[in-house]
Amino acid sequence: NIPLIAAAGNEASDACEGSPSGAKDVLTVGATDKTDAPADFTNFGSCVEIFGPGVEITSAWIGGASAKKTISGTSMATPHVVGVAALYISQGGLDTAQAVFDKLTSTGVKDVVKGNLNGSPNLLVFNGGAGSK
Repeated sequence: NIPLIAAAGNEASDACEGSPSGAKDVLTVGATDKTDAPADFTNFGSCVEIFGPGVEITSAWIGGASAKKTISGTSMATPHVVGVAALYISQGGLDTAQAVFDKLTSTGVKDVVKGNLNGSPNLLVFNGGAGSK
């Protein structure tokens, strides 16, 4: 029972119409910018369960061991959520994908994503649940 966490997509459209973002049993991640507003490109809607930082994220890149690049996308937001999920899993007690999803959504910060959510929940990933079961 492996948690499936997927990027919502970057077309500023309904994430439910995409794959894997619209698939059943997938936690779908939208992107926010540095002001905690939904990124202008992020897909949205009821299939998005949580947001993570996804604009101007510095990441490892091709070209060498120290290569890096600053990029934006829901594929940058998703690793933030996956990292928090890994932290929670490492603490034990989360035996199913649903338990991981429940932990992420119960510890996320509510009502801080600013602007038009287009039907997405107002929930930003947060690692503050580490240490609580």
